[in-house]
Amino acid sequence: MINTEAEGRETEYDLAKDEIGKVGLDAKLARWEGHIHEVLMPKLERTVRERDSLYEEIAEGTRLLNFIEQELSEKEEGTTMETLVDMGHHFYATAEMNTTGRIFVNIGLGIYVHYTYPEAIAFLKTREKQFEIKADKLTKSASRVKVEMKIIYEAIAEYTSS
Repeated sequence: MINTEAEGRETEYDLAKDEIGKVGLDAKLARWEGHIHEVLMPKLERTVRERDSLYEEIAEGTRLLNFIEQELSEKEEGTTMETLVDMGHHFYATAEMNTTGRIFVNIGLGIYVHYTYPEAIAFLKTREKQFEIKADKLTKSASRVKVEMKIIYEAIAEYTSS
């Protein structure tokens, strides 16, 4: 009889231990899912949003660079040319402008610098390279976050299937 009681207690103890382990595992899995949704997803969204913003700035800089190289550099100083000016909300007006051999370029933080055309071209090319390097870093960072999320999802799937 003593043997039976010992076996019975041992079995009850093992069952209780298994239940505690399952509850602990469920809590850990919930924590990891929370980590994905509360930390990794917002980080990924911020990184992608910042990278997309950089790509927009690169595109804007490229348009300005092409405009300077193709349109303004060919014109002699003092000649007039017609252009469209955005008045806001995609409402454009025709305007005439005199070419002066210089252009104002927004260098960031609302600061404009008066450059000659060759200076503006050099600045825009340098800034484009810097933005591309930063965009590549952000792409790599987003990839690392995606890999981390994938590893966690695979671990969760492995634990829930067993």
